[in-house]
Amino acid sequence: MKNKNIYLIVIFIAFLTTFSSLARRKMMYNEKKAEFGTGSQSVISNGFVFFMGRYIEAPYAIKRDGLAILINGVKVYELYAPTTEPLVDPIMPVTITENSTFEEIRKYLQKKIRYIIENYPGVVVTQKRVELYLSLPCVESVTTLSPKYLNRLVVTFKDGKQVRIYNGLPWPKDYETREDYLKSVEVEKKYYEKYLKENTALFIYAKNIYSPMASRSVKKKLRLMVETLRSSKPLGQKKLILQKMSRLPTSEASLQQYYPLLTNFYASSQLDERLSALIEQDHIAPITEQDLPEEIPVLKHERILEEKVKEAQQSY
Repeated sequence: MKNKNIYLIVIFIAFLTTFSSLARRKMMYNEKKAEFGTGSQSVISNGFVFFMGRYIEAPYAIKRDGLAILINGVKVYELYAPTTEPLVDPIMPVTITENSTFEEIRKYLQKKIRYIIENYPGVVVTQKRVELYLSLPCVESVTTLSPKYLNRLVVTFKDGKQVRIYNGLPWPKDYETREDYLKSVEVEKKYYEKYLKENTALFIYAKNIYSPMASRSVKKKLRLMVETLRSSKPLGQKKLILQKMSRLPTSEASLQQYYPLLTNFYASSQLDERLSALIEQDHIAPITEQDLPEEIPVLKHERILEEKVKEAQQSY
C-alpha cells in the first residue's frame, strides 16, 4: 500500500511538472505574440504540408504570429527569444578577474554589446567594443585583424588564448535587436512560401526541423510513400521502403525525430485527389516498390560523416 502511494505521488508530481512547463511555454508564446505582433498572411494553393506525420489540407494560409510561423493555424516554426528586459548598462561582475576565461565572460559581453549597439551610432560601436574588451582584467590586448577592416578584432587574453570577432558578437549567430528577430522569422516564412509555390512537399517535425521533397520527386515518389505509410505493413518494413526512397536517414540516432511520420501518419482524400491531378497534368509515371534499389542508398551527408570518422580512426 505504501509503495502504491509513493507511486501515485511520483505520477502526480510528474503531471504537475509537465503542466507547469506547458503553461510556461504558452505564456512565453503569448508574450512574444504581444511584443512582436503579427505579419501579413499569404495564401498558397500549391505544395503539400505534413506536420508530425499528418497531412494539412490545402490551400495554405501562412503568416507570422509573434516569432512563430503558422500554416493553417498550426505552429510549424518558432524562434525562441529571451524575454525582453529593460535595456540598462550592465555593470561588470566582480567575478571577472585576471584569470577569467572567455567562456566565463560571455554573458556579460552579450548584455554589454547589446547595450552599446542600441545606444551608440554605428561609427562609434567598434571603438566602444574595443574599450569594453580593454576594460576587462583578463584581456591582454586588442588588435585589428586587418587595417582594411577595423571592425574585425583579435582579442588576446592573459592566458594566451585569442578570439576573433567579426562585425559584432563574438559567438555563434545571435540576434541583437527586435528587428533582427523579426527579420529572421520573415526570412524563414519566405522559405516556406517559396517551397510551396514550387509544389514541394514539406515534411515538418518538432524543433523546427523540416525535410523538403522537390516537385519532381513529389510526382514520382509521393504516391508510393503515402501508400506505404497507409498500409498495414510492419513498422520495420515501412522504414526500409522509405529509406530505399532516400526519405529517411539510416542511422538510428538521426531517425528518432522522423518517427512521427511512420507512427502518426494520416492523410485525407484531398491528398489523393491533388496528387493524381498533378501526376496526370505532367504525364509522369510514379515509381512502384519494384523500382526501388535492393540496397539502401547512403545519403550524401551520412557518407561524408562516415568518411570523416574513418579518417579520424586512421589518424590514431
